[in-house]
Amino acid sequence: MRRMFLFFSHTLTREQEEDARATLMVDEFVYLPAGLQGAWSAFDPGAGTIDGQLEALRRYVDENCGPEDVCLVHGDSGAVFSLVSHLRERGFKAYYSTTRRVFEGETMPEGTARNSHLFRHVRFREYE
Repeated sequence: MRRMFLFFSHTLTREQEEDARATLMVDEFVYLPAGLQGAWSAFDPGAGTIDGQLEALRRYVDENCGPEDVCLVHGDSGAVFSLVSHLRERGFKAYYSTTRRVFEGETMPEGTARNSHLFRHVRFREYE
């Protein structure tokens, strides 16, 4: 049984779940426990270091990930770099989701603009 641990701030889309099952042979998706999810989703941009928050996440990996498991890692650039390095040092595969972005813009009657970006999952790519 292969699990995908989600170091990720959102909920997976149906397309991402289907792709993970089909291409990475994932059977189960493991979201972070609430306290760790809060830490992963809210790194202080003004902090000089985030190593303290990352230590708990690295410990979680060491205590919970098995040899067949994979990890989806998205988020704060420095946190991603650190966690992916930790995962790779331990022989785990870390992935990110590639997306196709579609921009839509609309001029509102009062002269303001409303912009939206739609993201559609394309595939998982392993961190190299």
